[in-house]
Amino acid sequence: MIGFDLMLLDISKKTIESNVSKNGSSFILNKEMKVLGLPAEMKDRDLKAEVLKPVSEFSGTPMHSAYEAWKQLEQREYYFPFEHNGEDWWCVFQPYYIGNQVFYIGIVAPEKDFLESIKGTRRMIIASMLILVLFLGFVALANRRKRKMNLVLVEQKLMIEEKSKEITDSIKYASQIQKAIFPPSEMIKNALPDSFILYKPKDIVAGDFYWMETVGSSKDQVDSSQSKYGTILFAAADCTGHGVPGAMVSVMCNNGLNRSVREFGLKDPGQILDKTRELVIGEFDKSNREVKDGMDIALVSIEQEQEQEDGVSAKQSSCFKLKYAGANNPLWIIRKDSDVIEEIKADKQPVGNYRAEHPFTTHELNVFNGDQIYIFSDGYADQFGGTTNHPGGKKFKVSNLKKLFLSVKDLPMEEQKTKINQAFEAWRGDNEQVDDVVVFGVRI
Repeated sequence: MIGFDLMLLDISKKTIESNVSKNGSSFILNKEMKVLGLPAEMKDRDLKAEVLKPVSEFSGTPMHSAYEAWKQLEQREYYFPFEHNGEDWWCVFQPYYIGNQVFYIGIVAPEKDFLESIKGTRRMIIASMLILVLFLGFVALANRRKRKMNLVLVEQKLMIEEKSKEITDSIKYASQIQKAIFPPSEMIKNALPDSFILYKPKDIVAGDFYWMETVGSSKDQVDSSQSKYGTILFAAADCTGHGVPGAMVSVMCNNGLNRSVREFGLKDPGQILDKTRELVIGEFDKSNREVKDGMDIALVSIEQEQEQEDGVSAKQSSCFKLKYAGANNPLWIIRKDSDVIEEIKADKQPVGNYRAEHPFTTHELNVFNGDQIYIFSDGYADQFGGTTNHPGGKKFKVSNLKKLFLSVKDLPMEEQKTKINQAFEAWRGDNEQVDDVVVFGVRI
């Protein structure tokens, strides 16, 4: 109610016009002791400027003198005498409760007015009742408006909740579609039985994804010894952004990887990334605006050597040829019985538009039974947490991720996944997850 200037001015006009006594006046205060209804001596002032001022700013008025006397009372009385300009005055200062709000209606008059005519008392009572009725009418009107507004707000809230549910349901369905393009867990376990994938989207859908293809053998026949000399390709990828925008880019990049292998017959990691970049940029170029989205990725191929120089068959061999190409994301290797991480660095460019693009480098090396390899996005190392000394914590960092991998290297791969996930959650604590996370670990 007090938000409407017109209503406040109307109240002040009524209190000014009220004929309490020859020299008396009435006023209304709120619970903060600010003036809602001005006394008669304010009639020549700018009412709009005076309304809602603290009563303490009206020094020299009977209202102010009455208020100061009321504050000094040991027991707050509703009817009490006070002195103003050397004369004896009386004040009625009555609180009125409307809902959870309290208002004070005050009536002041000099004692001489009572002596002049008993009618002044009657007018005082009548005036106070009229002011109260008027005031309650304004409050009732304001409450009616407030109830009407509350009904509108409730309707809007229900509408927003309904739309929010529709959007959330759509995103959840999109998540199912996105997961459908991921390699099935059975395929991963057939090709890489001693492996794990830790996948933690920040939102319902994600920009990070993992990918796998087998070349040169039936997917159903690939086993732990890479029979029939099949090549296994797998990757951990991080597309621009997260949530719905990141998920849309991830679908496009996943499709580019699939086409590079299935349609163009490529199995060299560097060539696959070159072709994927070409396909992704080609899709983006169909838009009328410049699109700078892209993908960081670590892509690995593993192929068992077909035959060693001493005539040992591939199936008996423990040596595998590993090829790797990366866009900003490295490859880490922990050799069997080693306590050091061997890092193969990525090319410092994304799969996407880049002003100084160049062909991706394919690194070749041998790995052996018992060696472990890790590829991942940057979401784990970038997670904030771990300390209360800094608001929001600090980043986990790559150096701590290396220590973590080394600390779990002797565990079975599924136990490694559990420990790595527990370490992430313990570090994050109550902080929000800042990015999508994917970690792909394989023991040869």
